[in-house]
Amino acid sequence: MINADRALYLHLQLPMLFSRSDAGSALHLATQAISLAVWSRSRLGDISARHLSRKRYVQALVAMNAAIRDKVEVKSDETLYAVLLLSGYEVCLRQLLSRSSTVYLRVLIV
Repeated sequence: MINADRALYLHLQLPMLFSRSDAGSALHLATQAISLAVWSRSRLGDISARHLSRKRYVQALVAMNAAIRDKVEVKSDETLYAVLLLSGYEVCLRQLLSRSSTVYLRVLIV
């Protein structure tokens, strides 16, 4: 399998994994966090999406912490995919921050 096929395979798994997971799961929350982050990047004036994205990210981290402590959840595909999404969120946020002003950074960190 070449890299493009692997990436496509992973993308095709998300709908099934998402539908199998609970609303408060790391996968659901990470999906919401990255979706809102991408949305807020395209609409820089949408502060509410940016704040909700950060809130979902923190909730996803808490859910991820619980998942990796669970003997069953730690081995699940949903948990692995949530890790991938959370790393994508961090890349997205890093790109947003690198383009931002110092004033924006101070507001975001507080």
